[in-house]
Amino acid sequence: MPDHPHHHPTNATIKYVLIVLAILLVALCVFLFIQYQSLRREQLIGGRTSFLSALRRDHGPLGANDIATIRPWMTFDYVNYLFAVPPDYVRTTLNITDPRYPHLTISTFTVQVEDALRSYLGHAATSTSTTSSST
Repeated sequence: MPDHPHHHPTNATIKYVLIVLAILLVALCVFLFIQYQSLRREQLIGGRTSFLSALRRDHGPLGANDIATIRPWMTFDYVNYLFAVPPDYVRTTLNITDPRYPHLTISTFTVQVEDALRSYLGHAATSTSTTSSST
């Protein structure tokens, strides 16, 4: 029976393969960074905030029917802007004492914020219709 020598990669071969893989990894990371910057310039990343801001800019503040657009990633400041709510309304309503307010995401308060906005917007609609009907 002939003796078949087993071919084992040498340390040098393994070293060259690792170097090639490392170079490939660096090249892919650079490519990823360039593509990310390109998409960001084209405003494809961050589009969710651009869309809602454009909606607010073109059509005025969002109303009670738009509360479903609220997402946990939004900040209190952003929600106040979108719905034209006074800056401290939600803070006071929910007794928020975190010093980062309004630059704090609503993630742990999403349902409470929605309820507070429904209350505020419902009250604002009622007071507007009352004042317009009394004139």
